[in-house]
Parts: sequence; C-alpha cells; structure tokens
Amino acid sequence: MSASPPEEPGIAVSVPSERVPARAILPALYQLVEAHTRESLAAVAAEGRSISCKAGCGACCRMFVPISDVEAHALAALVERMPEPRRTTIKQRFAEAENRLADWRPLDTLIQRSSTAIAADHDQMLADYFRLGIACPFLEDESCSIHPDRPLVCREYFVTSPAELCASHDRRREIKGVKRKFVAPALQYLTSDTTPPRSTVMPITLVLRWVSRQTGKEGKRRGIDWLKRFSRILQDLAQHHRLTQGKQP
Repeated sequence: MSASPPEEPGIAVSVPSERVPARAILPALYQLVEAHTRESLAAVAAEGRSISCKAGCGACCRMFVPISDVEAHALAALVERMPEPRRTTIKQRFAEAENRLADWRPLDTLIQRSSTAIAADHDQMLADYFRLGIACPFLEDESCSIHPDRPLVCREYFVTSPAELCASHDRRREIKGVKRKFVAPALQYLTSDTTPPRSTVMPITLVLRWVSRQTGKEGKRRGIDWLKRFSRILQDLAQHHRLTQGKQP
C-alpha cells in the first residue's frame, strides 16, 4: 500500500496493508529520511558548505546512539538472520560492550523511558559514555557494516565542520550539524499507549540485552495506521520544538 504522511504530501512511501509490528514500517521511514536528507544536503551545498562525514570516520559510532524500542527489535532480528560465524562475532561484541558498560554504571540506568523530563545528569552521562570509547558492535574498519539497515538517527546525522572535532566530546559545541526533521525522535514514542506518550530509548550497545528481556509480543496495527500515528507524533514534536526552541535543530 502506498501512502503519504499528511505533513509530507509530496513523498509517497509503501507500507504493509495487513496488521504488522511497528518495525515493519521502517523501510517507509527510511524513504522519508532519504527524501529529507536530499533536501538538507541540497541546502548545505547552496550555502557553499560540504559534508565532512565519510567512510572510515567512525567517531559518532562511539557516541550514545539513541535507539528506539522499534529499531531495537529490528536490529535484534537482523542479528539473528546473520549467517555463522558472523552472528556469533556480532553477539560477542554486544556482550563485551555490555560488560564494559556494567563496570561503569547499572545498565538499567541507560534505558530511558520518559515523556518530557530528562535526567539531571543526562549531558554528563552522554559525555562519560563517549569517553568510554565503546564502538558500536556493527562498526568494522571504522565504517558501518549494516549500512543498508542502519538506524534512523545514523541516517539523519551529518556535520559540515572538520571531522576531527567529532573525536572530542569537549569540542562538541564547535561541531556544525545539518538541520533535520524529527523522524528518529518521533519513532521513540510510536508504540507508547500512555497519555502523554512515553519514549523508550537505549544505546545501540544494549539493544540485544533489552530485546532478550521483553516478555510480551510486539503490538500490531495496519501499516497505514502506524504511519498515521507516526505522522501525528512527528507533528507534535515539531510543534513542541517550535514553541520551546523557536527553530528546528
């Protein structure tokens, strides 16, 4: 089934017509992000700037890469589909990352469930996480080994400042990013049944652990219903940001 998000009438995406888990609409959201990215990169080029991100520059792959519950399920399924011995290798990397994180702080404190409030130590936690230098388990030769299936937040992240700035959290204020929409953040609220909706976010290093501890089945809706729900959340986040920040990031 083809459809356009209400706020994106010029972008047609395909979603399943049957009842499916939320992760089944990820390919549609990838299409949406790709369309936004083309617009953003064209705007950057028109300003005479260029993107400094490239293969082999994996600094951002050591950041707290925020993953929604939806993408956690998708990434866990991706790992299970991998042939051996690659599947075991990837799982070992996740286990090693978990062990290092557990030596730093309780793992459950890295799983964030929130409607609006952010923990007082959030910024410090992000800085400390980055300084641990724990690479994404999918990082190989400083490049993403699952590029076609990479998370939304990775698809949305670009910088125009010198690449070496990304290697130091202390210089983060010098980093010049590219304006983006709220596709990845909106996904964090998609499966919430509370009012207001509550996000579920975790670092990419903990997705296998989180999925392995889920006892219930993934909720299902028609693909078009997931897309409509997602569009409402996207609009709400954009409106909230306009009211609180005055502009998009």
